[in-house]
Amino acid sequence: MIEKIIFPEKMVGEDRRSFDRLMELVPLEDREDIKLKRFLVFRMKIDGEDAARAFLINGIEHAKESAFKGTLYEYLVDREAMNTGGPMENTPPDESG
Repeated sequence: MIEKIIFPEKMVGEDRRSFDRLMELVPLEDREDIKLKRFLVFRMKIDGEDAARAFLINGIEHAKESAFKGTLYEYLVDREAMNTGGPMENTPPDESG
């Protein structure tokens, strides 16, 4: 299962530049969250950079409005699960498989 994980730190070229542009939107306190990075790479690969950017901006705004106390990653995953009515089907796998 680990072979399906996209490692942001191994990205190169245009994919890396797209990811870096996306990460510029992430609040400073969440930029080192590896789960968030992998989740955003996953969303970017599935939906494209523009859709991932819109998803992230929308999520950040709603997290601030709702005064969410957890991490941005937790908020985005929980919010996606609420929107789909259950656990995310396309959540990137954890390193443990």
